Amino acid sequence: MQTGTRYIFAVKAVNKAGSTRSEIVTIKTLGMPFAFDTHSMHKKLRLANHGYTVSREDSNKKSKDSGSSSSMSGVSGNVVIEGGRHYWEVVVCQSSAFTLGVAYTNVPRFEWIGKNNMSWCLCRSNQEWSVRHDNKEIPVHLPTPFPKKIGVLLDYDSGFLSFFDGASGRRLHTFKVDFKRAIRPTFSVGNKSLTINTGITIPDQLQLSNDSNNYSA
Repeated sequence: MQTGTRYIFAVKAVNKAGSTRSEIVTIKTLGMPFAFDTHSMHKKLRLANHGYTVSREDSNKKSKDSGSSSSMSGVSGNVVIEGGRHYWEVVVCQSSAFTLGVAYTNVPRFEWIGKNNMSWCLCRSNQEWSVRHDNKEIPVHLPTPFPKKIGVLLDYDSGFLSFFDGASGRRLHTFKVDFKRAIRPTFSVGNKSLTINTGITIPDQLQLSNDSNNYSA
């Protein structure tokens, strides 16, 4: 069984009288667990919560450019993904400046933020949200209050990377990607902290629509 996948089985039983009974059994597999990778972490970042929370050590200092790409500090997940379906969540309510997404494993830490053709990410810069890839930025218009938790669904084999409001299940954006090599989850923090929830099932409320209105390369 693959990670992050829902399987439906029909169970058939025959009793002594010869009658049959069929019931539907649903099994959901967990996503791949991972934490933040200390070896990839920027020197301005600190880990807590057994490696599942990352924060900026200078978060208490006010900075006008805390939401700019130059002020972001990066860290990756300590997992390499080469196939399958994977889901994780990022609690972002403490931060107003961050990026989160995936990048090929050979991409340098400072280039994880969608500035090249080897990384894909959702970005927040204060009141502005966007998605970025290959140095192309597309605005994402979100109503307030902003999401406090972002769901990330990666289907490596089918070539989809989707971002969701983790509470409502609303899809924010989907990248259609023909992945060529191994990737890893990536994160950048401009202020405050991010917390990840991994090794979990895909929530039923996610809007897993196949329409292509919100896809980009």
